[in-house]
Amino acid sequence: MDNKEPPLKYYLYVILAGVCWGLTGTLQGLAPAGASSLTVGSIRMTASGFFLLLFTFARRDFSVFRRRWNVGGLLITALAQVMYQLSFFSAVRLTGVALGTMIAVGTSPAIAGLFGRLFFKERLSVTWYFSTALAVVGCAMLVFGNAAGNLKVDFLGCLLALCASVSYTFVGVGLRRVGNREPLQTTTLVVTIAGILVLPVLALGDTSWMSSLRGACIVLVLSVVSTILPLMFFAAGVQKISLGRAYTLSLSEPLTASLLAVFILREKMAPVSVAGAALIFFSIYILSKR
Repeated sequence: MDNKEPPLKYYLYVILAGVCWGLTGTLQGLAPAGASSLTVGSIRMTASGFFLLLFTFARRDFSVFRRRWNVGGLLITALAQVMYQLSFFSAVRLTGVALGTMIAVGTSPAIAGLFGRLFFKERLSVTWYFSTALAVVGCAMLVFGNAAGNLKVDFLGCLLALCASVSYTFVGVGLRRVGNREPLQTTTLVVTIAGILVLPVLALGDTSWMSSLRGACIVLVLSVVSTILPLMFFAAGVQKISLGRAYTLSLSEPLTASLLAVFILREKMAPVSVAGAALIFFSIYILSKR
């Protein structure tokens, strides 16, 4: 990556990726009864791979299978996707949504900054430190503001949430290893591999809810809008932006999730959470300001 400031569109790609990922919680909330978090996390990978392969064959564009790829980068990204699904939902079950989300998502900018420095020799600016500190504080306020004191600190849950954060960050590392390839082709291979890896988990879960019209629609939207599109956006943006910046910008995910919970699921947001959302928004503005 060169030292030249990338165009604004790459920042917007990463922010949009976070917005799309932020839809997952709302979609899960709208799913039929019986749709467990682990099943939802698995089916979004498997169905996404199926849809992308179907699209590839419909277009008769098989160049994705003929190109030379960085196999290590593809495997890192796919494995990181799978590990995130399994560790995050397990962490939330053990330690609660608030603490699990804060550790898994809120710590990712700091870990990404460290990984960017370690693997890609990226330098972190004063602006990044300032905006990331604001974003993490804002994320804590946003998540814990609605917890109403119902926090359950579980050591294994916290450890799994930290594993989820590391896995989430390795998605960016893997995409950078893959290189600046066509985002649709990269996404096709990554989610297809991930979808195959989670098949055993999916086979052990209850998938009967997907047979209803509502369930099928949820799977379709989950696959296209909260899996395929964000990974394409993120794959494009992370090639031009440092990992630290990218993961701070991707905190648009919890911001989107909270706003959708208020406007779609009719949940109430505490004043502290509102202030936290404002801090995240402000930090994103600072970091992407020309």
